[in-house]
Amino acid sequence: MIIGILTYPPNSTSPLCELLRQHGVDCISSTDPEVLSRADGLVISSPGPASTSMNAFDALSCTQWIREIKKPVLGINHGMHLLTEGHDEDQHHYLGVVPGRVQSFHQHKCTASNMGWHALDTLQEHPLLQGIGPDQRFYFVHQDFLPPLEYAIATATCDNTFTAVVAKNHFMGVQFSPEKSGRAGSMLLQNFLTIVEKQD
Repeated sequence: MIIGILTYPPNSTSPLCELLRQHGVDCISSTDPEVLSRADGLVISSPGPASTSMNAFDALSCTQWIREIKKPVLGINHGMHLLTEGHDEDQHHYLGVVPGRVQSFHQHKCTASNMGWHALDTLQEHPLLQGIGPDQRFYFVHQDFLPPLEYAIATATCDNTFTAVVAKNHFMGVQFSPEKSGRAGSMLLQNFLTIVEKQD
């Protein structure tokens, strides 16, 4: 199995790539749709603001390719934000494959950012959450969040409740970093790989 990682700039030695290799899969990190098309599934990881990655993806002709992809896609942290329609505080148009808009904690007079370990409140069953219970915690670091919405399958709470995991068709996203979340993060990533393996 091959998993493609779309991130800007590409980084084939990232902790995420290393974790994927520990699960026995090959990892290719690229911003070239032709290269990423060889992968069985796609992970979108945005280390910086979603708007910066979105500008890069537009310039590199990735945007429409992502929207039309039929393979399982997992957006991580800001990568989950990229799946939505955009951010309330800027004019950038994101991928729009999941309805909803990202907000900032400061808009709600909350703590400026959320950093720490949180359990998930599961809203509906999904293969991505197989075997994950309320006793498992994931590591979050973010200043922006997606409010609970129709396609949220799990939420988490700091000063307010926000979407922690989202899924619509073959597009999935998590607000936390699986590669920094220990055993729980590894389990969730394995669930994604199982979804990729079982795709039609």
